[in-house]
Amino acid sequence: PNKIIEHHGTYIHGDPRKFPPNKKIYGVPIEGKWKLDKMIEDSLKKDGYKILVIWYEDIMNDFENVTKKIQKFVKD
Repeated sequence: PNKIIEHHGTYIHGDPRKFPPNKKIYGVPIEGKWKLDKMIEDSLKKDGYKILVIWYEDIMNDFENVTKKIQKFVKD
């Protein structure tokens, strides 16, 4: 109940492996999206939640490892 699995899309959340910080998506620099995501995650952590971020790219390229990571996160 105190765990959140966050799925970050490559484009919407601006996967740092794919985009530089100054790239704009919907007119907003990706760096701003990263800051917003961090603010949200920090707020949730402050409220006692544990968060696992899973990137779309990882699901598509290494589904088995992502599944293991999720299972471990849920058990811990």
